Amino acid sequence: MMAILEKLFNNPNYSPALVEDLDVPGPLDEAVKGVDAIVFTATKLPGPVDRHKIILETVAGVMGILKSAVSESSMKRFVYTGTFSIAFRLGQTYKNDSNTWADDTVAAAFAPPPNGFERIFVNYKAAKDRAEWAIPPMLIFGRIITSPSETGEWPKGVMNGNETPFGGLGPTATFNWNKLIDVVRKLKPSAKVTPHLTEPNIDLGDNDNALEAALLAKWWDQKGYTLLEQTIRENLASGL
Repeated sequence: MMAILEKLFNNPNYSPALVEDLDVPGPLDEAVKGVDAIVFTATKLPGPVDRHKIILETVAGVMGILKSAVSESSMKRFVYTGTFSIAFRLGQTYKNDSNTWADDTVAAAFAPPPNGFERIFVNYKAAKDRAEWAIPPMLIFGRIITSPSETGEWPKGVMNGNETPFGGLGPTATFNWNKLIDVVRKLKPSAKVTPHLTEPNIDLGDNDNALEAALLAKWWDQKGYTLLEQTIRENLASGL
């Protein structure tokens, strides 16, 4: 991975630093020296059914990195990537802005035992909730640089005829799985695309993306977010 990153970011201003454990105190104290900003995308993935194995460690890890960031005088900005599951409520209306939290999920994660496999995703969602402030947009497709995220794989899965992971999507613009399927079918008519869902769930969320849209215009002279068809085209570029 280090070699891939060095090749990808072939620039004299880029240098990799391996941090083996993010849960220890001051994990990035050395790595952040002279750094202007941190974009933190790492997180523990779903798996442990014991909430202490993911929730508390995730929170501790983020707090440790924040302390490392604060200790460096050159640091100007810290960005922690969010997850759409914080706000998303399948089949329900909801508000997604900087005040959105998944308190119901956190309560479920800390409910009394038994801690069965049904707690895996609950614990993951609770861990992300307690480590972040929900920041839209809720999911991103776009061009894949190295390895895709889980949501970054969804358009490819549709193109390959895989089943959709669940029925609703929470984006910057309203759409559902059938609209995504239609776009993939349009971009690659020869593909054996996933069939339409009979009753696709519709995202009923009110997602506040005004700040992010303003920053796109201010910093990159881009008027609004990339439209669905274009972002899927970029996402599937290697397979079209």
